[in-house]
Amino acid sequence: MPVETVTRLFDRPEDASAAYRQLQAAGFPESEISIAMADPDGRLHKLNQKHSGEEVSEGATTGDLIMGGLGIAALGALAIPGIGPIIAGGALLAAGATAATGGMLGTLIGFGVSESDSHVYAEGVRQGGSLLTVRSERAAEAQAILDSNAPVDLAARERDYRATGWTRFDG
Repeated sequence: MPVETVTRLFDRPEDASAAYRQLQAAGFPESEISIAMADPDGRLHKLNQKHSGEEVSEGATTGDLIMGGLGIAALGALAIPGIGPIIAGGALLAAGATAATGGMLGTLIGFGVSESDSHVYAEGVRQGGSLLTVRSERAAEAQAILDSNAPVDLAARERDYRATGWTRFDG
């Protein structure tokens, strides 16, 4: 079976986290799963504090604690042109050098996501969304798991962005 790519954007980090855990429970290896979310307030630092036994500051968000459920070893920080700092895990973290130099668009397109969808996904991450991408021979199963966890309707999100004058991700 050929390897296919399934990508979904989530507004709520807890939905992305639930989908990620379900993918892991279904036996998808981390090498097939990518997760990325903006890190404008230093969530990764706060997660590192929590998991190293240090006290987390009062400024830690619910998203910090939800993302911590993924396992801190699976997460890292990257600076993505046009987006800024992100938390990434899985294949996106492994492709970090490419992401840092080629940007989110180049990484997504390299994963097999269409250019038009990549613009919407990258903008979604810039605006605080969480992105999950699965590259697997089990794409239909991955799609069912992702779709059962309240992903963003990408076409509707693109219409919403365009209604504000947005034309494409410019990062």
